[in-house]
Amino acid sequence: MNAVRAYSSVWRHRDFIRFMIERDTVGAVFKTVVGRAWMVLEPLAHMAIYYFLVAVVFRRADVGGMHPFVFIMVGLSHYLFFQKALLGSCRSILGQEGLLMQVAIEPMVFSAVTFFKHLHNFAISLVIFAAVYLWKGPSAGTHLAWYPACLAALLVAAWSWSLILGLLTVFFRDLQNLAAIALRLLLYLSPVVYPVSFVPEERWGLPLRELYLLNPVASLFSLLQWSLVGGDPPGAEPIAVTAVFLAASVVVAHVLYRRLTPAITKSF
Repeated sequence: MNAVRAYSSVWRHRDFIRFMIERDTVGAVFKTVVGRAWMVLEPLAHMAIYYFLVAVVFRRADVGGMHPFVFIMVGLSHYLFFQKALLGSCRSILGQEGLLMQVAIEPMVFSAVTFFKHLHNFAISLVIFAAVYLWKGPSAGTHLAWYPACLAALLVAAWSWSLILGLLTVFFRDLQNLAAIALRLLLYLSPVVYPVSFVPEERWGLPLRELYLLNPVASLFSLLQWSLVGGDPPGAEPIAVTAVFLAASVVVAHVLYRRLTPAITKSF
């Protein structure tokens, strides 16, 4: 199978992937004053902006029963990884046009470079997140045991869609701009900086919250939010929607990879 061969190639090229990640990281912070600290400062700046809106502008002392900054950090730190992994993936294959034309290498290797680069940065930000969460977050409960599964689901979704966008952007160059708009909309259409309880259960005669949770990203982040914040256990709907979304994403990503890979170099 092409997928087995591709993943085998990713493993064989792991040293090359590490080199590319380090090269891109060094290039991104070259001659900057704070250097690699930008990996932490940038997401913290995003969180500070939303904290200002929630705590200062809207004068909320708590969100979902906890400190506003901690609540915002719960969702935004995870969403920023998802967003950056997907947007970065758009040119992960297209940007290596010259190398792919000269060397027989699986395009998935370059998708892996972008994905693991953002995963590395996310891991660093999670250390800060964990410290603040333990300091100001809620008391530990059984819901916290579900966090590894929710985090794994986020990683699977991010990898699958990184691969999908990396492939499709080779053939549809406008996709990068469309993805940026879609991901910005998804930020507000998903419980990232607000709790699911903010969405009315019913409005205009429609089951609004049920419709809202049909958005797979909203369902995924509602589970992630519950695993870290607690509250009422999620119903069957977000679990089912997330499971279907993950399964479909994995299948679509690998079917597209098998079918589109032979045509990549012809499209350059």
